[in-house]
Amino acid sequence: MDLSDYPSATTPLYHVVSAMIGKLVSSDIRVLRAANVLISYASAVAIFALFQREIMTGWLTSLLVALTMVLSPYVFGVSFLLMTDNLAMLFAIGAIWCAMRYLRTGQWDMVALAALLACCAIVTRQFYLWLLIIILVASVARKLEWPTERALSGALVLILLALAPFVVLCVLWGGLTPPQFQFHAASTLRIAPPAFFTASLGMYSAPFLVLGAYKASTLSLQTRNVARMAVVVLTSAVLLWFGQLHYVREAVDCNAAATCFVTDGYLWRLSQLFPNIGQTSLLFYVLVPLGIIALLCVPRNKAGLFAITTYMSFGFFSIGQVSLFQKYYDVPALLVVCLIFTGIRSDRTVQAVLSLYCVSFVAYAVIRQITPLS
Repeated sequence: MDLSDYPSATTPLYHVVSAMIGKLVSSDIRVLRAANVLISYASAVAIFALFQREIMTGWLTSLLVALTMVLSPYVFGVSFLLMTDNLAMLFAIGAIWCAMRYLRTGQWDMVALAALLACCAIVTRQFYLWLLIIILVASVARKLEWPTERALSGALVLILLALAPFVVLCVLWGGLTPPQFQFHAASTLRIAPPAFFTASLGMYSAPFLVLGAYKASTLSLQTRNVARMAVVVLTSAVLLWFGQLHYVREAVDCNAAATCFVTDGYLWRLSQLFPNIGQTSLLFYVLVPLGIIALLCVPRNKAGLFAITTYMSFGFFSIGQVSLFQKYYDVPALLVVCLIFTGIRSDRTVQAVLSLYCVSFVAYAVIRQITPLS
């Protein structure tokens, strides 16, 4: 295979895997689609195991988390197509699971496997570079908990090894993507991606917050909580001021500028139902603060550590993201929300909201089949 240039913006592992299946089994489109469906099933099992065995949620809550994530339109919808998203997600969930288990047990093979799976995720979709930060944080947290252990330097070496194949590809391409997909806008750093990620977080957190699956004192007028609300207001103001969020239905004569790349997703469509303040829909003025409030509810346990690390690391790496398609932000946002609110241990509320999401996602899929949205 010639990996120096090919017609895709993603790293090549999914294409290599599909080619191997085509060579060893069949290149019939139905066989390749069936393989992608099996990858999605495996992702559901991995998510279930992650929450039941590491977050220690009950089997029903873990099952609902798994169903919620795989029934999401941006996971379920591409399960029947030849796209790279779900294989990368499978590797990512596996890497997070191994990193959590390493933090709990200190087993050296777990951090090594986490690095390997993170490497596979990165060479499937390059924006999974944030997984390396999660492994690093888990390794540092393990070292802080057990100061006598000397595995931190080894974990750093493994992280560098996990990054090496992507570095080789970047050198080969002369950029972060194959030459056919290198746009001038790809090097633009901007606040809009983390702002939209925070809005996605707020959207999925809203039912939990409304139903009270958080400490009610978060919004009380005590000195400490007034300071928290100041953080919400100031952070939201920065994200909304510098990361203006507007729906771009069609890019015309924009010379590949990052601000006019086409956006899409049901959250973007919903935003069109509300008036704009400046260039940003009123909906985002509500969802971004809700996302910040959800982050203030992060529990002080392992689930909370991985939730805030996922948010910060994904948000940091997203500033170089050109596209604001919802599918790139939806899975990390759902994962962060599930980590936060299952970590709080309000099982009935969590199960009720997750059940609502499952029903909503199924209804969305049925509606899209009956009356496809433009």
